[in-house]
Amino acid sequence: MKSRKGLNTTELFKSMLSLYCKYGVVEKASGIYREIGKHGCKPNSITYRHLALGCLKAGMVEEALKTLEMGLDLTTSNMVRNSIPWLETTLSIVGIFAGKGDVENAEKLFDELKKAFHYGEILKLEISLRL
Repeated sequence: MKSRKGLNTTELFKSMLSLYCKYGVVEKASGIYREIGKHGCKPNSITYRHLALGCLKAGMVEEALKTLEMGLDLTTSNMVRNSIPWLETTLSIVGIFAGKGDVENAEKLFDELKKAFHYGEILKLEISLRL
């Protein structure tokens, strides 16, 4: 996609970054992240959330925590917090932390989800974590 049409919008960058991070391909995701700034686009809180997921999937827990912190410093609108990508990425991160037994970080993100009013998904997650 990049070689044929070029990446010149924030949405295209985010889509590519999200895909790489979903599968833990951190090197390519980092490359996309660096290109975001070169093209005048700004990363937002969900960009950092995606990068944190990629780091966790690649086994880079400390880097994931640092990246999550970078995203927390940004203002995030309710529209973003209530979006499907935000919910899916956050639930994936919570699931990874829970799977590693990292209750403290799982609970932090879980509390954030509660504030964003994703009650149906939160109940499903609570049930799955208890099983």
